[in-house]
Amino acid sequence: MHRHHVMLVNGYRVTRYTLRQLLEATDDFMVTEAATSAEAMAHADTIPDLLLIDISDPAKNGLETLCDLMHDFRGLPCLIVGGPDDDTLRTHYTRLGCHTYLSRDASDHEILQAACKLSSSKHASGNHVASQHRLTRNGNDTPHLPHIELSARERQVFFKLTSGKSIPSVARELLISASSVSVFRCKILRKMHCSNNAELISYAFRHRLVSN
Repeated sequence: MHRHHVMLVNGYRVTRYTLRQLLEATDDFMVTEAATSAEAMAHADTIPDLLLIDISDPAKNGLETLCDLMHDFRGLPCLIVGGPDDDTLRTHYTRLGCHTYLSRDASDHEILQAACKLSSSKHASGNHVASQHRLTRNGNDTPHLPHIELSARERQVFFKLTSGKSIPSVARELLISASSVSVFRCKILRKMHCSNNAELISYAFRHRLVSN
């Protein structure tokens, strides 16, 4: 019997244990745990069927984690759990590549149902993300936000800069040179119509992309 491979990312050991037990008890899933996006990439010798990101850890920006994983695991379906029941946040995650967003009040059944559906749709996920991206860009009730137009790598750098990280720190996290980060920063500032990091941070707070 085929078991879907889930990459589970969350900073809390107890939370990871609980979700792993929930998934593996069905015999439909095998789970690889990671505390961070960097740790997830270290286990990426086998591409999973599903990314499951629990964003209940208040010390981490879930959108930053999502962007890191969307860059490294392109085209994979992604399930977000553990966040607040908030339509604005749900829209942000959906726009950046999340297929399903379940709040912290979601039931075990809802998590399992979503995980099973998304794991089974792995091979169709690329087209799903593309159509979903077009919908969120073109919907009349959704305002245009310039950070959506950034490339996958630029989004990574954007979220790290808006969390207050320095260029050398970003370079170490992404395993690229500081000069490359500076180039990405210049491109981001131009595309975002901002003059400096302070304006990027102000934009992020204004649109609730970072927590207060």
